Amino acid sequence: MSISIKRSEFTQNILKMFTGAFLSQIIIVIGSLVLARLYSPEQFGELSLFISIVSIFSILATVRYENSLIVAKYNYELKYIKTFLYIASTLFSLAIFLLLLVLDTNILVYFKIENFYILIPLMILVYALSQIFTNLNVKDKSFKTIANSKIWMAFFALALQVIFYYLDLELGLIYGYTIGYIVAAFILYKNIYNPFPLFLEKKRIITLLTKYSYFFKHGLPADFINNLATNITPILIAIWFDMQIAGLYFLGYRIINLPLQLISASVGKVYFQKASEMYHHNSKDLYYFTKKIVVTLFLIISLPLLILFFYAPEILGFILGQEWSESGVYISLLTVMFLFRTMFSPISNIAEVTQKVYISLYFSVFILVTTIISLYIGHLYSNFNLAILLISLFGAYGYFMLLVYFLRYLKGVSK
Repeated sequence: MSISIKRSEFTQNILKMFTGAFLSQIIIVIGSLVLARLYSPEQFGELSLFISIVSIFSILATVRYENSLIVAKYNYELKYIKTFLYIASTLFSLAIFLLLLVLDTNILVYFKIENFYILIPLMILVYALSQIFTNLNVKDKSFKTIANSKIWMAFFALALQVIFYYLDLELGLIYGYTIGYIVAAFILYKNIYNPFPLFLEKKRIITLLTKYSYFFKHGLPADFINNLATNITPILIAIWFDMQIAGLYFLGYRIINLPLQLISASVGKVYFQKASEMYHHNSKDLYYFTKKIVVTLFLIISLPLLILFFYAPEILGFILGQEWSESGVYISLLTVMFLFRTMFSPISNIAEVTQKVYISLYFSVFILVTTIISLYIGHLYSNFNLAILLISLFGAYGYFMLLVYFLRYLKGVSK
């Protein structure tokens, strides 16, 4: 009886996350197609560069201690961890702001951020707070609030990006994206009980930071390098190729990534919470539970990805016109990697549950190095398609090996 109730609760939580993620991703995907008719590939390239830079640095703002909010056993721990996270993320964002102010203009131009660099520190802080608020809602199992925040973020971002286009704002895509994220963070914040009081007891904070130091020692390097591997691509494309290719790649990557991210986001947070409980109290069932999720994901995504592999250029060319058909080529080349990534991403927190985040670190280094090598080879041969093909093949191999490793580990634990 209790098992069926728990399974029912898990299913309901996934459905809540799925509904919110589904609606938000529908808005974003359809919105991307609408925005592609309004904005140029170069403007999409600027947006991709902005998101990539913010994503890379936002992880450093919280040094990955926000994940300890989910696994913390006692309420008093949450109070002191929150205090540390608020202070750390604010100070880090301020430091980035001051650094950008004193940077030489030639450096800003080289990295092609001279038009929007002043927004980067603000967005880093918003990202960090949003992640803190999200995990606090996960701790309270407020998955409906998380789902609603995704929907409103997508809606506000799209609506404002369209409005800003007709107001002839050059950075309309970036402004709309930033405000949409602020709206989402506010929705998450409103659902948290007593979210902002600070508890400045230094000894208690240090004790808790020490207790959960594995998030910092292993989780931070792994996540930072993994994030760097994912987000360095638009930066290197802008430097080694051009902003138009960066925009074409960004749109193609977004179209294929967002629907698949829908699955990862829906299952991932709920799986993390459930796996944390099962690993300590019911480790035998965790292996079969995880294996079932992986197989189910494969059955869901294999056919759509197969269609995109063969017909993505024609589909995108028909919908958006020949100007964007090259994005379809990139989608086709990336399908192999996305197959294995989507099978692993929803269960990726198993590394933290099992305290084997160092495995994620090794994998992240592999992805980072192979991404840079792939893009550099493409740069040498002036062949961006070759670079994307190499990234896809290396990525597929890496995610497949991660799946094999953790499934074997969980099988051994279950015996």
